[in-house]
Amino acid sequence: MTKEEIYILWNKFAPLWKSWARKLSYVHGEVEDLYQESYLLLLGALQHYDEKKGVPFEAYYKMVLYRWGKKYRNKMRAHLMEDQDLEWYSDLTGTADDFVREVIQQEEHKRLEEGMKRLKPSECLVIRKFYFEEKLLGEIAMELGITVKAVAGRKERALKKLEKIFRGI
Repeated sequence: MTKEEIYILWNKFAPLWKSWARKLSYVHGEVEDLYQESYLLLLGALQHYDEKKGVPFEAYYKMVLYRWGKKYRNKMRAHLMEDQDLEWYSDLTGTADDFVREVIQQEEHKRLEEGMKRLKPSECLVIRKFYFEEKLLGEIAMELGITVKAVAGRKERALKKLEKIFRGI
């Protein structure tokens, strides 16, 4: 691919990488650095993209951006927390309010697990990968060897079924 073609592709995806950089800028603060990083990620994505897998390049590039961003965000958060004096935080842990929230969360999780038992295995798998493993639809599609549209359809059907289960319809 020529430099001109890469530049055209770069401009085509500008809304995607600009949005991505703005979302990450709260962690780092330097949007220009993130623009440059997204360009380097585009070059890497072009090298590793395999069209035989049936995923459009735009979806693949988006997955690369967001996967890198997730790792970056977690790394930066950990780094920021190391630099802070956290003595004040130790006074807040272990409160009764935290315990109540944890119990409620566990009960909601149990209820969700029971509801998911009533889904088709394929729908349950998509819900687990999307919500619990925090994977993108494109990633799930690649793993399962199906289209993104098929994954989205399974997810929507599963969510409608779960809504009916929880509402008692």
